[in-house]
Amino acid sequence: MKRRVVFRLDAGMKRGLGHLSRCLSLALALPPDIELLFVIKTDSLEHVQSFVNQQKTSDIAFVFKDASTFGVDIEFGYLASLNKDKSFFILDTYDAVPSYQKELKRQGIRWLQFDSHAKIDLYADMVLHGSPGASFELYKPLMKSEQQKLLLGTKYAILASVFREKHSKAIPREKVKTVFICFGGGDDKGATFKIMNAIKEIALLNSLSIQVFINERNPFYTDIIDLASSYDDFVLNINKTNIAEAMLEADLAFIAPGTLSYEAACLGLPMLLVSIASNQLVNAKGWEAKGCAEYLGSIESIKLENINASLENINENNKLTKMSINCLNLVDGEGALRASQLIDNFFNTL
Repeated sequence: MKRRVVFRLDAGMKRGLGHLSRCLSLALALPPDIELLFVIKTDSLEHVQSFVNQQKTSDIAFVFKDASTFGVDIEFGYLASLNKDKSFFILDTYDAVPSYQKELKRQGIRWLQFDSHAKIDLYADMVLHGSPGASFELYKPLMKSEQQKLLLGTKYAILASVFREKHSKAIPREKVKTVFICFGGGDDKGATFKIMNAIKEIALLNSLSIQVFINERNPFYTDIIDLASSYDDFVLNINKTNIAEAMLEADLAFIAPGTLSYEAACLGLPMLLVSIASNQLVNAKGWEAKGCAEYLGSIESIKLENINASLENINENNKLTKMSINCLNLVDGEGALRASQLIDNFFNTL
């Protein structure tokens, strides 16, 4: 029977597109003989389909489930129907709490689980957390079997192939001339507008080019447009997908410590991080501890003066260059290939 990998993930306005992006990157790294099925729970079908249509997904089957009606009981029945011989599941969903995982085990499902919190018991056959803050010591108390495999640290950061290809072209940054701002394709909780508003005067005084990437569905879309129109230094990129090229050309990024942070690190782009979700704290502290970023705080607690101070001080004592080199040394973009090989090998145990 043909081998199959079933991805169960969340994507949309509330969850953003980061989970979908990394699952697609992992899927495209798997051997071509593996059948691929994506089951996506979403609160915005049009938003997700638009993103999918821009990707190279001709060999992937998609099933979209409405977040308002795809309840747990319905989901378990559906996943059980997909659990054919030689099937392996990949979960990238916050729904996978311990009780959810136990039901999957009861059904005989085998799976890899993306984790970001390191706070709940884990029953998956394989657990992947590519964070610089993920460690065996952190995860060992959460595991339920000696047979479970841990894929931890930035060597398993799942990135699109374009970042791996551009990694060798990245050079250490020496001075901030171009700033990259992006907080994903979902609800950024006002982070983009807040950062733009905080640095507008510094950008003007220092003749910085500010590249801002947003989706037209951003709740602060009108405010961002109005602010950008008042300052020539702001360049708006609306619904654009050339993220890798923009990161390669930038010298500093204001981003959240999610998927974008791995992509930035792979291209040697120093980061000033603002978390917009509670599960991003492990990442934020990890990047800061490795000397790749400064963590400014959560979007709810961050202060404008701290944003300004970090931007003003980033060029001092070769700080920018050191951060850039640390990024390049930490993430090589090969994570999807490493994880793909382990998944391929795991089929032999099914």
